[in-house]
Parts: sequence; structure tokens; C-alpha cells
Amino acid sequence: MKGNEYMILGMHKSGTTAVAEILMKSAFNLGFDLKPEEGDYKAEKGESRMVREINNIILGSHGKYSLNINEVDEINSDELEKVNLKIADFIKFQNAYGEWAIKDPRLILTFKFWRYHLPNCRCILVFRSPIDVVMRYIKSLSLLKKLLLFPFRTKKALKVWLIYNTKLIEIFNHIGPSNSLIINYESLMDTDYEIQRLENFIGRKLSEGRTSKHKQPDNFIDKAIRLYVLSFSNSYVKLYRELMELRSASIILTK
Repeated sequence: MKGNEYMILGMHKSGTTAVAEILMKSAFNLGFDLKPEEGDYKAEKGESRMVREINNIILGSHGKYSLNINEVDEINSDELEKVNLKIADFIKFQNAYGEWAIKDPRLILTFKFWRYHLPNCRCILVFRSPIDVVMRYIKSLSLLKKLLLFPFRTKKALKVWLIYNTKLIEIFNHIGPSNSLIINYESLMDTDYEIQRLENFIGRKLSEGRTSKHKQPDNFIDKAIRLYVLSFSNSYVKLYRELMELRSASIILTK
């Protein structure tokens, strides 16, 4: 029997919000404490306040920029007790709902703390090309800041992309293909095939939740950044190919 609890796992700006939107429109509960009407933009993305609070305690990341958050191996006993109590309380509240999921990109870094309480939780693993992730990180910058900061921002984003997606593969290998599904963001936004795979994994029809199509870089600055990214080590390309291969393998196993 398939479980009712899911984790949506993926780096920031990699498509976890797109998956969360699909699930929320399909009657999944992503947090008893979601209150987007109060101006909490993260709640609009399906990120529970309590989940964020717990991850902040574990990572010491309150107020930190997403590219500056580091994984921690252990936390002190007092904080661990607090985390365990809060996770247990959250799960107790969530179990009042039929199907539910949690989403916070930092769950990749705090996975073992949550997995201890949710040993049967199924995981939806989302990845996106490193180039597109970099583009999302510089999108909001002014033209001047793009020209000044994009080399530094690019290197930092690529480093974090490597860390998060290496962890994503470790999680997939740990829990196995029967309890995890790897989704490619570009395919999710451009085709219906990933939606069908997600439906097969969950075991029922889902509502359409995509709000926009994936866009390829088409201006001079975007193309220059793409070339700059490609000038780096091919370790990013290798990892991306490995993710695509694992996704292909999981397609065969879940058919």
C-alpha cells in the first residue's frame, strides 16, 4: 500500500514550487499552518512555517541567503530534543489530513532528521539544469549588478547546485526507486510526460498546476552567462547526465 506522506526535494529554484502547486491543486495538504493570505510568500509556494522553523533550528539558517546555507552533521542535544518534538508535533497535525507533503529546498540538507520520523515517507526528487538555476539566481539583479556580480554569483550557485544534487542522488540511492521519483523540471514544464509519471507514482489523477512554460535564454546577457557556465569544469555536466540517467532508469522501473 502506498503511503500518504511525501517529501518534495530539490535545490532552490529547481522546480519544487511547480511540483507543490500541482499537489496543492490536487487536494494535498502541504502544511496545516499555510496562510498565504497573511502575505507569507513562502506559504504561497507551499512551504509550511513550522517546517521552515524546524529547518532553521537544524541549520542555524534564519535570515541567511539560500546560497550561504551549509549542511550540518550533528546538532547539540538540547536542539535535537527540540527538533524531534517539533517534527513529532508537525506530523501529528498533518496526519489529520489524507494525503500530505512537505516542501522546503533545505530538506535535502536536513533529510536525515525528518526521515527518522517518517521512515515510510515517499520522495519526489526534482532537478534542473545548472545553467537554468544560475539564470534564476541572477534574474532579479539590475543590469549593472548582473554585469558586476554574475561571475561570483555563477560560481557560488554552481557550487551549491553540485552539493544539493549530489545529496539528491544519495537520497535516491538510500531509499530506492520504489519510494522515490526523479523529475526533471524542464520536462515537467514543457511536456505532459512528467505529470503522467507523477500520477503513476502517487497512484491517482492530478490537477494541472503548471503556471508557466520553461523559457530558454534568448538575449545577449543570458547567452553570455550560458557560455560562462559552460567554461567551467565538466563536473556539473557529468552530474546532470547522471541525474538524467537515474531518471530514465526510474521511468523503466515505474512503468
